[in-house]
Amino acid sequence: PTVLTPLIGAVASVGHGTGSVARSSLMQKEFSNEQRATMGSLNSLAGSLFFGVASVSLGLLADKVGPTYAFLTAQLLSIVPIILYWKLFKKDNK
Repeated sequence: PTVLTPLIGAVASVGHGTGSVARSSLMQKEFSNEQRATMGSLNSLAGSLFFGVASVSLGLLADKVGPTYAFLTAQLLSIVPIILYWKLFKKDNK
C-alpha cells in the first residue's frame, strides 16, 4: 500500500463507463428482440459467477503472495477483456 495504489486503480478504471455503454450497445445489436432479455440475463449470470470465482481467487492469491502483487495481477488481467473485445468487434468494421 503506497500513494500509487489509488492512482493505479483510478487509471485502470478510466474507461469503465464508456466501455460499459459501448459493450451494452454492441450486445443489443447482436440479439433479436426475442433473444435480448434472455441473453441479457444469461450474460449477467455468467458475469456474476465469474466475478465470484475471480474474487475468491484474488483473495487466495493475496493470502499467498501479498495484496500488492494480487492487486497488480488483477490490474494486468483486466487488460485481457479489452483486447478480446477489440479483436472480436474489429472484424465488424471491415
